Amino acid sequence: MIFLAVMPLNAAFFNLLVPIQIGARDVAFPRLNAFSYWVFLLGGLFLNVSWLFNAAPDQGWFGYANLTSRQYSPGMNVDFWMLGLQILGIASLAAAVNFFVTIVNLRAPGMKSSAQLPALDLTRRTRSVCRGLRRSSACSPR
Repeated sequence: MIFLAVMPLNAAFFNLLVPIQIGARDVAFPRLNAFSYWVFLLGGLFLNVSWLFNAAPDQGWFGYANLTSRQYSPGMNVDFWMLGLQILGIASLAAAVNFFVTIVNLRAPGMKSSAQLPALDLTRRTRSVCRGLRRSSACSPR
């Protein structure tokens, strides 16, 4: 629900509103925006193609570690779920980079400081940075 409904609605909402609010014509990287959409679509299809292999994710809503072990989920079920979420995470990270660069670099000439930005854009920029930091720390070697 979160990854396949709330995230795309959030991205669509900000794709529409962020350029309007900061006075830009479009987002900073339209091709990265398209890449994010197509990767998101690939991740959603990858999650749903597991039904064709009779391997629908069965670890529960939270992905609790005990339920994702081979003892409780012995097929490819968790693999489809995990790889699908990683693909959706790549799409989310690409959108976050695009929004951050748009807000920082494409502001109208009168918006010289962050204090002049609308509150929605300030929170979006902060969330983009947090998403990038969370993604990089989760993927870093331990």
